[in-house]
Amino acid sequence: MCDWKPFRRLLAVALVCAAQALAGASTAYGQRLSAEPVFVLNAPFHTGFVLHLAVTPDQRQVITAGLDKTIRIWDALTGQLLRRYFLPLRDAGDGRINALSLSPDGERLAVAGGLFGFGEGKAVVVVSLADGRILHSLSGFKQSPRTVSWSKNGGLLAVGMDGREGPSRIHVFETATWKRVFDDRDVIGRVDAIEFRGDGVFFATTNNGRIDSEVFLYRPVETSYTRVARKSLGRKSAFRAAWATDETHLYVGGHSRLGGDDLSVLAWPDSGGRPPAAEGFSVMRESPEGGRVYAAFRGRTADSGKLRRYGDWSLRAYDEIVVADGRVTDLAVLRGGQVVYVSQDGAVAAIGPDFKPLWRHAAPTPWLRGAPQRMKLSGDERWITLPLPSDAKDSEIAFNLYEPRFERPSNVAQTWREPLTARPGVQLRHWQGSFRGTVNGNDLPRIHGREMALSATVHSSEPALLYGSSSGRLRKVSAEGKLIWARALAAEVTAVQLLEPAGLVVAASEDGFLRVIRWADGVTVMSYYLQPGERKWIAVSNGGYYESGVGAEDLAGWIVNRDASQMADFYPLSRFRERLLLPGVVNSALEARDGTQGVERALEARAAATTGKRPDSGARIDAMRQAQSAQRAESTLTERRETAGGDEAEAVDDAPAFQPLGPAADQLPPAIDVISPGLTATVSEPRLTLKLRLRTPAADPVTAITTRVMSSTQVTRGLPATPVGAEQTLIVDLPPEDAMVQIVATNRWGSSVPVVVRVRYAGKSAAAAQGRRVLHLLAIGVSDYDNPRYRLGLAAKDARDFGRLLEGQRGGLYDTVEATVLTDKAAGKAAVEKALADLRDKVGPRDTTFVFLAGHGINDEAGEYLYLPKEADLSRLRDTGISFRLLREILASLPGRTLLFVDTCHAGNALGNLRAGLSRDNTSAINGLASAENNIIVFASSTGAQESVEDATWGNGAFTKALVEGLRGSADFNKRGRVTYKQLDAYVADRVEELTRGRQTPVTPVLVTVPDFVLAETGR
Repeated sequence: MCDWKPFRRLLAVALVCAAQALAGASTAYGQRLSAEPVFVLNAPFHTGFVLHLAVTPDQRQVITAGLDKTIRIWDALTGQLLRRYFLPLRDAGDGRINALSLSPDGERLAVAGGLFGFGEGKAVVVVSLADGRILHSLSGFKQSPRTVSWSKNGGLLAVGMDGREGPSRIHVFETATWKRVFDDRDVIGRVDAIEFRGDGVFFATTNNGRIDSEVFLYRPVETSYTRVARKSLGRKSAFRAAWATDETHLYVGGHSRLGGDDLSVLAWPDSGGRPPAAEGFSVMRESPEGGRVYAAFRGRTADSGKLRRYGDWSLRAYDEIVVADGRVTDLAVLRGGQVVYVSQDGAVAAIGPDFKPLWRHAAPTPWLRGAPQRMKLSGDERWITLPLPSDAKDSEIAFNLYEPRFERPSNVAQTWREPLTARPGVQLRHWQGSFRGTVNGNDLPRIHGREMALSATVHSSEPALLYGSSSGRLRKVSAEGKLIWARALAAEVTAVQLLEPAGLVVAASEDGFLRVIRWADGVTVMSYYLQPGERKWIAVSNGGYYESGVGAEDLAGWIVNRDASQMADFYPLSRFRERLLLPGVVNSALEARDGTQGVERALEARAAATTGKRPDSGARIDAMRQAQSAQRAESTLTERRETAGGDEAEAVDDAPAFQPLGPAADQLPPAIDVISPGLTATVSEPRLTLKLRLRTPAADPVTAITTRVMSSTQVTRGLPATPVGAEQTLIVDLPPEDAMVQIVATNRWGSSVPVVVRVRYAGKSAAAAQGRRVLHLLAIGVSDYDNPRYRLGLAAKDARDFGRLLEGQRGGLYDTVEATVLTDKAAGKAAVEKALADLRDKVGPRDTTFVFLAGHGINDEAGEYLYLPKEADLSRLRDTGISFRLLREILASLPGRTLLFVDTCHAGNALGNLRAGLSRDNTSAINGLASAENNIIVFASSTGAQESVEDATWGNGAFTKALVEGLRGSADFNKRGRVTYKQLDAYVADRVEELTRGRQTPVTPVLVTVPDFVLAETGR
């Protein structure tokens, strides 16, 4: 241990300026922020590398950040995502976060990486964890900050840079004035770990690809630091390192123990002759109380790894658990023995004190890294195959590029072929997972020495090929190794295929994107984001027009920068459904081999079906043409090679493959800031006082505020709000229990993204809430239509059987069940609309409402989805159908919990050949109902226009059969005598797919604002 006095002198200035630091002084920066919306992914979980995690001092929350540009805060016990932040961005290539560190007081989060919007060069940004305010930035770095670390008292922040294999930097800043107090330039390679101990001493480690890793030790001297030791490890892996609990030594990379004062090599105590290096550890941590050692193993594949818990440093006796992540990048051990970890592919997970899985979240995107041949192409070149997660029943799934949907490959009558990687005249060598790829003996073009080729395909007749790399580049290269064009895809390009007759390229990247690009010039035609395991997809054109699968509209959207002191606002695609949803745009674009022409054709088709007038292309189409022309002109990659010495040269960005136009900045829904108490609160009385700031375009004031209180006993909607102003106070009554308060603001452009405040009730316990618990059931099914051509087999019976089952819940979970069942001749338009309207007068805040619809549904020429009652007439849909808009308005207004079960995609041939403009695809209607602001839980029998399957031997349609089985007890996986809505969702999805052999795929859009709750008691 070193003397504490020099460290005190170093922090003197910081202590004098402490008041300024606590006030959160902000730097004037941000002149480089984008004035236009920037397109981003918004998956529920990370979609790219996550290298670090942090845990709050109370150990109730876990913080992660990654290359997907998000900062996420999770509940450590349950894994629930509590908050997600986007930093303000310069453009679509900005915002990749390499590192994070939480200050010891838990108030300030430092994040670092490829952050360009805060001045010249790259940046470290300091964020208020409570409200997302950006307190400070350190910009101007030529290298990418790779790791950051706070000193134990928060007075210093150390930053390590990514020098790849060349010169690097280590900087130390005092956090009161942000003055740089130390700078070590004599470092080679990527600085992957820095950590302070209590007396101010800190270490740094480098992790280098081709040279030995090193460890550096620094001691405070006066107002700066001096290096006191430097140690080469004789190996190339020092990815993670940490102080032991008593800070007398540190351990590096799971293989070395070094003295804390001089980096002397220490023996592992009583290790039995087997050094830890032989075990293959990737990360090691000691328990907070000391003694126990936790280690992660690097698996051979991304979905295969192990964690061990050793009784002591002898590493003899241990507990072991197999985990679904083979590339653990960081872990933390909490008081009490819980372990949280993150992995290279973005998984965030927890292991309980009993050393059993507690929770895990990972993006269900296709993992093609190391297996590009798994993206096969169908003989008609309209389908591709993708791998499914290892725990799925099937090993792969097929996706239709032209008419987006998922299918089992066995249900697609096609032959399949892998990418062509060799033919006479074009010979690829060492291209997969190698730094040394060649074509016909010529090196493949690269940005730097550590860029690997991951995927490739050769044209069957032209002397050219495509290859994707670890730096996110897709390149077209001649047989002589000359670059023809290159595109930046923002994530590792893991698989490529050629649609030769169409002149198109399909490229998959590790973030879940699939892009269709023109072979001739590299211009993007269409981009998809896919979650095959969840059967979710979105397809977005460069103009921002899109199509979407059920429950997928919120997986992407645009962020809008406010200023450099605030997190950016995020607007999902669902906020622009009325303006930018364009059915048919995918097929039109691919058939035209041109994204702009595809949009124009789809707009014309929609106008012809509704008004008969050709649409005005307008400014958006003009902007699409300009962007496409600019991308076509950028036909080659401009780059600078790394220099032999000095600063690392940064590669100039090549033309991005995907940059869809966003909404106009003056045509946005409102946004809500919670000024106090923040997004979490503790109250001792059943009342919450909120201070809000509403932001909306100047010409479009907020027209309404809706609040909704959700707890374990009730859901109350439409609470009164105070008059709208720039800043206002809202008082919300709560039940005497933990609850969530959801706030939604509306202007003429639509509804805001709901803001949720989670409230912990710490007051006196109240007596059980009085009043009956009522289940309101409305079940409607039509088989016997007035028009005999529309008749179905089991829709009416499905409604009766569902109603009979739920009526059996009377006297159990529900004191009473008020059921209305309308089938066949009783299910006329007037009767159905009256039954829906009656719900408004009946439902209370403690009630639950089930609405079940079975029969035909159809979109009219304007895209309006209608349920067909018994007298329906396709020639008079508006007069004889029941609009889903009406259904949404009524159900969204109900207090209590509301569930809708939709089975309206029955045999299309019963309706005959539909005239132009009509379709059975219910996707838009289901997405509208399931939007977060409505809080309606929707169970849909199938995706899109996929038909619902019936079989007389089942006695019901597949969907209803699965619902009835699940509610009777089959979905009670834990055998607790009750079924929750999430259990029912899981059971129905699996059971229907099993019954129909993959021909029907039910979907339930996930509402993160609605906690799981019990639907029914079993055995009734």
